[in-house]
Amino acid sequence: MCIQRLDHVNLRTRDLGRSRRFYVEALGLAAVPRDSAKAAGFACGSATQTFLHIIEATEVDQPAHPPIEHFAFEGIDLRGLMQRLDDHGIAYNLSHRPNEGLVTVNLRDPDDNRLHVDFAASEWKAGMVPLRVSAR
Repeated sequence: MCIQRLDHVNLRTRDLGRSRRFYVEALGLAAVPRDSAKAAGFACGSATQTFLHIIEATEVDQPAHPPIEHFAFEGIDLRGLMQRLDDHGIAYNLSHRPNEGLVTVNLRDPDDNRLHVDFAASEWKAGMVPLRVSAR
């Protein structure tokens, strides 16, 4: 097989600054400089390989519904992410999936793209509940 891995996902946004704040401040990704002022790139920690690209688009460029059903990140420090999301007032749902060995934080970005962050089931604590639950 020639395909080795997924290189990146590219999303459109109406407000690049808002999206940049969400992915950097709320999710903790590292911003990676891009060649265009209307684009942003993000990586994990000190990695320089971007895996998420976001471009600012006009209303005309925006589809009625996002074409991506969802995308996911793998995470560590479940409680830390829950606290970050709560600190930023971001709604989310938490699901414990013991048969899959996962705990999942489900949420939406500022452009209503659905995403989740998966954690090892070992991060689950009995009685753990979301700090802020989404109505979605």
